Amino acid sequence: MVKEAVRELTQRNQEVFVPLAHPPGEAQMDFGHALVKMNGVLRKVAFFVMALPYSDAVFVQGAGGASPSNEPQPRFAPG
Repeated sequence: MVKEAVRELTQRNQEVFVPLAHPPGEAQMDFGHALVKMNGVLRKVAFFVMALPYSDAVFVQGAGGASPSNEPQPRFAPG
């Protein structure tokens, strides 16, 4: 009787997995900000991240940040 109850409970609570499929050329992208210490100065820097899940490749590009000397900062180039 106990075995049947345990079997019933374990069958009801089985883990479910959804297979992930990433075709070649599919990418996931995001933008954000991070605090970065550059030359001893803490700066807020914008970044772009692109992941290619099929090959597990990742690309990260940072740009900008408030410069103490107000020198021009790199920007993301328009598409």
